[in-house]
Amino acid sequence: MRSLIEPVIAQVLLEGLAQKNRRGGKLEPVLLLTSALLASAGGFLLIYAIYTGLLTYLSVPKAALAAGVITLLFASLSALGAAKAARRRRQRQADQIPLMAADLQKSLAQIGQELEIPVRSNPATALLIAGLAGFMSGKRLH
Repeated sequence: MRSLIEPVIAQVLLEGLAQKNRRGGKLEPVLLLTSALLASAGGFLLIYAIYTGLLTYLSVPKAALAAGVITLLFASLSALGAAKAARRRRQRQADQIPLMAADLQKSLAQIGQELEIPVRSNPATALLIAGLAGFMSGKRLH
């Protein structure tokens, strides 16, 4: 029975820890929006500079086309870099989960071995304490 319960407890605790780590501060969205606006302004200025620079060598339609192609090239490279960084971050997190689960399984097994004798001698008290601990853990994780 204990071997069936331990993976469920481990999964619940890991999901609770993952949700707790996702919560950000109040300043983070403001900084992200500000940096996005500044990056957009810088991008527009860069496109304009490329366009005006190309006007000295090309006609207006060809300069606009070249500036558009260069802009799309930079945007594609940025998107690929962001996707690669996100994939690397997800892989790092996925690599940590089995290690955390193994450590948690070892801890639960050790706790189970240490509590087995007192639980067998006082089953009603153990059930009451386990129920209270489960209730408090549920409140804390959610």
